[in-house]
Amino acid sequence: AERQNENVFPPVCIMITKYDEVSEELRKMEILEKIVKESFPVLFNRGNGKGRMVTICPVTLGKEIGKGGRLEPKNVEKPICFANYLIQTAVLENTMEEAAQLLRASEQAKEEYQRRSLFRKVIGRKPTILTEEQKAAIEDLLNNGKEDLDSLRSVIEGLPLYINGERIEWPD
Repeated sequence: AERQNENVFPPVCIMITKYDEVSEELRKMEILEKIVKESFPVLFNRGNGKGRMVTICPVTLGKEIGKGGRLEPKNVEKPICFANYLIQTAVLENTMEEAAQLLRASEQAKEEYQRRSLFRKVIGRKPTILTEEQKAAIEDLLNNGKEDLDSLRSVIEGLPLYINGERIEWPD
């Protein structure tokens, strides 16, 4: 969405792999965040505008996998869900805007058609006016998009989110 603005960083999800292999103390998110901030300071600089979005995600395939043990993945879906959440947010915002424009245009066309004289109604072209079923389908599409977004958010909202170096809560 911000490709024209050269100062915008792409969203970043820092994955900490083999998370289950580190000591219990280092698994605390506060300590992990501190280490990541020190390792990648440019991502956490307080910047201008909406340039830096960062999250940190510890992942593992299972502690015993290296010894021929069972595959026990944890958090491996979260980085993909983070990316999908951002994409779906942009798509839903765009779709909501387009739907609102379409509904307004349909309502205007309906009002203009109703103001026509009988003669103009008979010989003129009937405008495109959305039916109630079409309006309901648009509403369903938007509601489904919101539900999908809520589902994705429920997967990732436990991850810390930083915007321009400041930790924030996940937006509604």
